[in-house]
Amino acid sequence: MKQDLAAKSVLIIDDDANFGKIMTKMGPRVALSMHAVTSLGDLPHDGPIQDADIILVDYDLEDMTGLEVAEILNNFYPGKPVIMISSTNRPVQEQTLNLPNVAGFASKWQSPHEFLYRVREFV
Repeated sequence: MKQDLAAKSVLIIDDDANFGKIMTKMGPRVALSMHAVTSLGDLPHDGPIQDADIILVDYDLEDMTGLEVAEILNNFYPGKPVIMISSTNRPVQEQTLNLPNVAGFASKWQSPHEFLYRVREFV
């Protein structure tokens, strides 16, 4: 990967706080500035969503499903691309294909470097 990549901003919505911490620390290695929260409720009213170039949403959140979060994001931020992520290797559900903001899927069952390179492909 080129070292001169422009930095991109990534918002992670994942109830696994440790995953968010790891990605936040490692993201700059591939020019990704990461901000992690464990739920939509943890977000301030302005900032992280508007500033993000892309949003990563875990399929299995504690308070709602990732699909529900993707639908909310599609309603309020229709041009903001969303990548669904999961620690289970599942095919992209047909429901997500109906949401124009869902740009793809990235499995958390790979090394952190591989995961970040996969995310980087989308921005």
